[in-house]
Formats: sequence, C-alpha cells, structure tokens
Amino acid sequence: MQNGVFSNMDWSNWIEGILAALIGGGSSAIVSGVTINLVDPNHFNPMHKGFYILIGAMFLSNGLLNMFAYLKQNPLPTVKTVTDSVKRTTDPTSSVTTHTEQTKTGQ
Repeated sequence: MQNGVFSNMDWSNWIEGILAALIGGGSSAIVSGVTINLVDPNHFNPMHKGFYILIGAMFLSNGLLNMFAYLKQNPLPTVKTVTDSVKRTTDPTSSVTTHTEQTKTGQ
C-alpha cells in the first residue's frame, strides 16, 4: 500500500493533534483537583481514595471532550502533496545537479 490513499495523508500531525487535545484537556483535571481540595478539604484531599477517583474521572472526561472537539475540526488527516524537481546546470568545466523535494499539506 505504498502509493495508496492512506500513504498520502499527514498522519503524524493528525495523531499529534489528537494526543495534544487529550492531554491538554486532561491537564485541567489537575487544576480542578487542587481547586476542589481547597473548597472541600474534608472529602477531597490526597489522603482519601475518592480524591484520585475524582481526578481520574475528570482527566478522562475533559481529555475526551477536547479530543472530540479536535476531531470535529479535523475528522481526517490532511493530504500531503510532494513536489519533486531536478535542475541540471552544465557548463564546459562542470556539471551541477540540484535535487529539491517539497512537501505541502492541505485539504
């Protein structure tokens, strides 16, 4: 499947965006955990198991929310277009070959 449709897609940036959205959304759970600890330290403090259950549930829910928002904006990876050009310059004393490759991404 070297020249198939899927090989021309920019998978690395798309997966990076999904992971960044998941981690970025989940990181707000840490701030929420500190906040809930300040508001109700009797029930939600690091010495109780419920605190970590709350943090885990918030990390998962916030992370998934941001991941699905990313997927709404970017349902599929963008398509890569590779332009390859070769320029040969020859004069009586030397010969120079320049090879350039340019990759563009776009819908």
